[in-house]
Amino acid sequence: MALEALYSTLGQYDASEFTRQLESIISQTETDLGIRWGDGSFLPSGAKLLDEALVNDNLRWLSQPPYHNALAPFQKGLSGFLQAQRDPSKLTDAVRDMYEALEAMAKVITGKANRDLSANRQLFVSKLGLSQHYAKMLNDYIDYANEFRHGVESGSPRIPPTPQEVEGFIYATGLFLRLALQSTT
Repeated sequence: MALEALYSTLGQYDASEFTRQLESIISQTETDLGIRWGDGSFLPSGAKLLDEALVNDNLRWLSQPPYHNALAPFQKGLSGFLQAQRDPSKLTDAVRDMYEALEAMAKVITGKANRDLSANRQLFVSKLGLSQHYAKMLNDYIDYANEFRHGVESGSPRIPPTPQEVEGFIYATGLFLRLALQSTT
């Protein structure tokens, strides 16, 4: 966090030099730290090809208007996933944040800003033009996220997600965001 705060105070030239130096340091570590530096913050490193297509591309695309409301929870979910290495309770938060990112995107795509994704799911599927198989995947995604988003029934313990599940959920979010963004072009 201290390096992220320092970065935010640097000018354009100093920030690019800082980024170059920090990326060099990270690349020279003897063991994989599980992090990478991107756009002024530490992010979890995962599968490089998936990260580029489902995380980095989405970060760039979501920074464009009208998608800003999806960008903040997407970034927050990535940050929560990174923090979960020290505090596993953040895994549930990462799932919630990723879901909020897709929900914000669904509001843009459907034009239904006052409806949550659970209530919007059929219209969202329709607007994306998803096949029945992808529609089922999206519905399962929504059902999974709602287990963490909404309270559990009394007497039922909430089973936290594993880091591997959350990483997969992040990539699934990236896939659905990508499909949504492509439906607008």
